Amino acid sequence: MMPADQRLALRDLAPRRTIYVTGLSKVTAAGLRLGMIVAPGSLMQPLMSAVRSTTWMPQPLTLEIFSIWVENGSIDQIVHWHRQEITTRRAIAIDLLGSQRIRSDPSCYHLWLTLPASWTSDDFANEAYGQGVLLSPSDVFTIGSSLAPGAARISLGSPNSHDRLSRGLAVLGTLLREPRAPTERSVLLP
Repeated sequence: MMPADQRLALRDLAPRRTIYVTGLSKVTAAGLRLGMIVAPGSLMQPLMSAVRSTTWMPQPLTLEIFSIWVENGSIDQIVHWHRQEITTRRAIAIDLLGSQRIRSDPSCYHLWLTLPASWTSDDFANEAYGQGVLLSPSDVFTIGSSLAPGAARISLGSPNSHDRLSRGLAVLGTLLREPRAPTERSVLLP
């Protein structure tokens, strides 16, 4: 998520008991793997020991790129571009799928698509896949024996162009409008 407004974070409410972990790959470019930790001083030594035992150190080139981007202001331009891109891609999704079926934070590249009762999440994802569109059924996000909602998760950031995104979302829009016979798993009993 890349909210433009400053939101109150959990670390603001409990700074002496909160560890904040973030990284560059979601806000700049997927290939830049550099993580950052903000934590109370009393926790920094054990955290640094844990990081060194698994990672040792960040890649020097990635750290240098990040440093240059912070110093010359590129990081702000990149984040601004991503915010604009999220807005554009969400507008495409709303245009092709309708706002009443979409749930997500407006500063996020992912959204939840609420499905008609005639579709199970798995069936919808499988049918979309058969037509060249990859999305995630809701059950992969449920915990334990919780019943998965009738929804699918769509990544707006994956297609490398607005045209490809539009084509994929148009396929999903067509599937949403098609009447669907109940499957064996979704047969309603009187």
